[in-house]
Amino acid sequence: MINNQVFVYGEIAIDNIINVPHEVDREIDTFVIEDHYMIGGLASNVAVLLSLWQTPVVLSGYALGDDHYGRLMMQMLSEYPVLDLSYVTIKKGVNSAFCRIIVTPNGDRYILAFNLEERVKDPTPLTKEMLGKASHFVLDCLAREESFLPAMKLAHKMDLCVIGSDVNSLDSPVIPYAHVICNSAGLLRKLNSDDDVCNFSRRLNKAKGAIVITTDGPHAVHVINRNGEEFWVHPPVIEGKLVVDTTGAGDSLKAGVTYGLVQGWPLGRAVSFGVAAGGLIIQAVGAVSREPKVEEILSLIDLVRITKDR
Repeated sequence: MINNQVFVYGEIAIDNIINVPHEVDREIDTFVIEDHYMIGGLASNVAVLLSLWQTPVVLSGYALGDDHYGRLMMQMLSEYPVLDLSYVTIKKGVNSAFCRIIVTPNGDRYILAFNLEERVKDPTPLTKEMLGKASHFVLDCLAREESFLPAMKLAHKMDLCVIGSDVNSLDSPVIPYAHVICNSAGLLRKLNSDDDVCNFSRRLNKAKGAIVITTDGPHAVHVINRNGEEFWVHPPVIEGKLVVDTTGAGDSLKAGVTYGLVQGWPLGRAVSFGVAAGGLIIQAVGAVSREPKVEEILSLIDLVRITKDR
């Protein structure tokens, strides 16, 4: 096994990206332009991006079935030599998780999830031996608290930097164990009656002193550091580039922040790297097919603005 710096744990799923020529309308037949099977799932996407950036990384979490989708997913993941798949479990008699994602011309997407509930309830158990010499632990938290909490507790106990995502409740049991929390403002607004996402993030930060990073679609990313200081990171304006598919934009932010923290960068630079990576990811179909290189992302950081106010 590679002596890993990052252990990524959570959703491992294959994506079927389906491109359509217009918004889906029940009165109009929707004819598919093309479709592709690609790597998907938060954990898979983050791990693949980190491996592209030559960061030793181990992937685990959801088990894959000994079925067509499971074999295809393993084949695609095995193309990344820096990615350690030793703890991706293959189970007979289970169905691999996969998503059909309908993408419209403006980059919006509609996700149909298959077999995720079954995989959420039965993740690969995490052990001290699996964590090896990892320094950072990235966890997919959304709706998975009960089954994934033991893994988060173990990583925290072993003094890893724990990076969680989608902590959408102030009474979430994962809060005491997360050093960094990456949230989506859009999801927060749907799940909470309080539209003041920034206030929610402040309360989340005060609960345990975690760094809280909140994305909001194409808008500036809100960041609160451990001391409660706030700043905003504005995405780069890339001339002539259109939004093709927003799938994986949030995952690229998490991967970029993790990469920057592993490098020992200041928080603002780490978030800027993730924001710049997201600006490239959305230019292609699929969460990781764009495969942005470190040098390419760094060339965009000068176009990322950091301000004290929105």
